[in-house]
Amino acid sequence: MAEALVSVLLERLATITMDKFLGELKMVTGVEEAVTTLTRNLKAIQAVLKNAEARQAVEADVGHWLNELKEVSHEMDNVLDEWSTQVLKQKMEGENVKKENNIILSKLLSESSQDCEVPLIIPIVGMGGMGKTTLSQLVYNDEKVKAHFDKRIWVCVSDPFNEVKIARAIVEGLDKDNTSKTSNSLQILMQCIHTLIQGKKFLLVLDDVWNPDHTQWEELVKPFRDGAMGSRVLVTTRNEEVATLMKATVHVIHIKQLSEEFCSSLFYYNAGIDIGGESKMLQDVGEKIVKKCNGLALAAKILGSLMREKKTFKEWEDVLNSKLWELEDIEKQVFRPLLLSYNDLTQEIRNCLLYCVIFPKDYVYDRDNLVEL
Repeated sequence: MAEALVSVLLERLATITMDKFLGELKMVTGVEEAVTTLTRNLKAIQAVLKNAEARQAVEADVGHWLNELKEVSHEMDNVLDEWSTQVLKQKMEGENVKKENNIILSKLLSESSQDCEVPLIIPIVGMGGMGKTTLSQLVYNDEKVKAHFDKRIWVCVSDPFNEVKIARAIVEGLDKDNTSKTSNSLQILMQCIHTLIQGKKFLLVLDDVWNPDHTQWEELVKPFRDGAMGSRVLVTTRNEEVATLMKATVHVIHIKQLSEEFCSSLFYYNAGIDIGGESKMLQDVGEKIVKKCNGLALAAKILGSLMREKKTFKEWEDVLNSKLWELEDIEKQVFRPLLLSYNDLTQEIRNCLLYCVIFPKDYVYDRDNLVEL
């Protein structure tokens, strides 16, 4: 029995190492190395199993060892299922952004004579939770994009629009050892950026831009005018007026809401539920909750995760009928599911979460320091 289990696991691992399947699994961190290690260990186990089952009737220790092996084998099988699930999830999410991804890549990589402005500014506009940052990260890390640009810089802007803070981040992105990155002088920082960027084809991503005024924007973009032809500035924003301010309305990309069908798939996937096996009543409640996501990917993920531990009709109905849905502000469409999830936490976990607000937005946590605090 144990030898048969090991053989099955080895067959599954062999399938994973096929080029096509392995190409998909490279999206899941650490899989290739883990597959190699598991295969090596299982082959070693298989070598000593040949006569172990025959000996278990007379040697108690061997029988105990075989039982332990069976448990480990089942655990390994679960791990393989989890890997497959992660691939499915990433492929599903990838299908949703594929069209916008091809559009953005074409704008970034185009070298047509019409794109003579340096730098060409490409705003990505959409409500919070629509996936603007995720989409930008996909194209930013695309191998073609990496090869196309001499320099790539990613800066999270947020609110308020602080030119000095942004300029420091840009300098550090261009040259992390440059001493000018600590300067409080915008003029010094702008001159440093000009020197580092001159004649180079660059991609600058300004993520989550809110409300800069015209003077702030013109001052920030000034040193980038001397970049090489084909340079790009990719801007994510919730505000259509930002695209107008940047005089980039021709190249603006609008992120649309998800279809209800896809939103439903995302919701049930994160809920860990096979809807085909659920009751009609639970399906009806689930579809009403999905409608409240209003096509927002983040809302569907949050609500799906919230429902993962809720198995009864009453629990689902309580979420559907929550007073929190009555919040009016359109920007709270993402905030509502977050608040529902927050209210579902234990008081101890809420306290830990609230403690984290002492750190600024986009702060990079040090795990050990956070634990000590």
